[in-house]
Amino acid sequence: MKNMNRILKEIEKFYYLDSYNIYSQKFFRDLFSGYAFSLNDDNRLEDNFFEIVSTNKKIERIFYSEGKHNFSFNLERQIDDLLLDLANFGKAYIYISEKYDDLNNNTNEKNRTIKIIRLRGILKNNSFYSIRNNKVHRIDIRKESVIIYDLKDLGYKRNYFKKIVNKIGKCDVVSNYNQLANESLDYDFKVHTEKSKELILKALKDVGWFVRADELSDSHLLYKQIQMRMLKERFLEYIIGKINLELKNRFINDVSFEIKPLIRKINYIELWKKYSKGELVQKDLRKILF
Repeated sequence: MKNMNRILKEIEKFYYLDSYNIYSQKFFRDLFSGYAFSLNDDNRLEDNFFEIVSTNKKIERIFYSEGKHNFSFNLERQIDDLLLDLANFGKAYIYISEKYDDLNNNTNEKNRTIKIIRLRGILKNNSFYSIRNNKVHRIDIRKESVIIYDLKDLGYKRNYFKKIVNKIGKCDVVSNYNQLANESLDYDFKVHTEKSKELILKALKDVGWFVRADELSDSHLLYKQIQMRMLKERFLEYIIGKINLELKNRFINDVSFEIKPLIRKINYIELWKKYSKGELVQKDLRKILF
């Protein structure tokens, strides 16, 4: 019992959110949620964002037990939660749940279902401890499937995105005005504002997010949009890639199988090169992106 209470405190400590600033919620929401909308193929908006690709119809039924739409919608929600965990805490987890239910009268076989669930918890040796219904539950990862995600796999430090938010928060002129004005007799609001703009742009130069659109040129805004799309595609590819690998290794015996997101097929690097060389005008680039 004492051991479980200690583990509970460890989990709560790991997922403790520092007091963030006015930009935090929008920053994380814009970059790490809603991929099914922002990356969706415009030509297939009526379709579900995630689909099962397999030559075996039986495998489709394993995932589509509640219908194709519910499968896609539930996976979108799980991945949104996973992305926010990954960006905020540097690590995140997916649990693959496999169940065999009542006998199917048509096939005389038990109904098999697989669910993909985002978990919060901590890993200790061969055990994963998570909180469900205010109780600590243990999963033996040698027998059950827990996928581990780490920002380091993508080349980021685990506090990379939190540090960006902290940096731009410190540059907020309105929040810091009273303190700075009282500390210095020769405080210049205009100088402070311009310097803060520069520091914010520098902090956000690699992530595709911006604070105020009216402070950027049209070309800069388009470049930011491309940056953001490329970051999102990279994260989504990483997440879905690990899920597909785990499913094929442990659950699905079908080389053709994959969970596939219906994203736009755009070579953003080539697109920006054409625009930079004048081979693509701004109006056409905007049409492609929006």
